[in-house]
Amino acid sequence: MKETTTLRVSKKTAETLEHIREKLNVQNLDETIQLLIKKQHKAVLEKGFGIARNQIKPFTKEDRIDLSWIILTPIKEVSKNLPA
Repeated sequence: MKETTTLRVSKKTAETLEHIREKLNVQNLDETIQLLIKKQHKAVLEKGFGIARNQIKPFTKEDRIDLSWIILTPIKEVSKNLPA
């Protein structure tokens, strides 16, 4: 922990954090808060990807669409090739 700051929380919140710290078996409240943030972040990501989360893979070069023809083609011809 390089820099620190003071956070004002209610006594009930401090007691709850202390209880969570003991359950997580971490050394201090900073670690407790960091773990809670990571868990929340993970939950948000899992909710966002839903059931497909294990099926999503990084894009590959083959996934890219070649749009160079748009740049090299006059606008009138491009608009003819676009869906209505």
